[in-house]
Amino acid sequence: MFFQLYVLAVMIIAPILSIMIERPIKKISTVPFDTAIKWFVFWAIGVRLFTSGLTQVINPAYTSELLTFDANYMFMIQEHGCANIAIGLLGILSLFSKNFREPAAITAGIYMLGAAILHSTRLGTMSGGEFIVLMTDIIIVLIAAVFLLYKYNKNKDTQTRR
Repeated sequence: MFFQLYVLAVMIIAPILSIMIERPIKKISTVPFDTAIKWFVFWAIGVRLFTSGLTQVINPAYTSELLTFDANYMFMIQEHGCANIAIGLLGILSLFSKNFREPAAITAGIYMLGAAILHSTRLGTMSGGEFIVLMTDIIIVLIAAVFLLYKYNKNKDTQTRR
């Protein structure tokens, strides 16, 4: 139950609260896309993947149990955790420098798309916990795709005006 609440908080509640807190501080009436994506990249990609990675490195048995993997895969879970930490750190750093936002979205999008495809091959046998992991992977892919499409269109518009 804690895992589900944590995922809901980090993937949806925290980004929305962050946007709501920033609006009056910056005195904006609507939420610019850049503000929204900043918080979703920070929370959903940064914090979510970083904390998942820490859990996988420190306590691989938790992930093994969550995904119903054999305990013989602990080293691989820890290795996967190191990748999650690296990508999550990129997302966290994107809060302090928007130059990290696009690399975080590209890296997390590709990584999570692969993870989602692999998880989906287990649809008939996956646990409820793994299903939640699959859904968060898909959400991260969607966030990354929307952000990258936005950036592409914004860059295209800028080049057209020149």
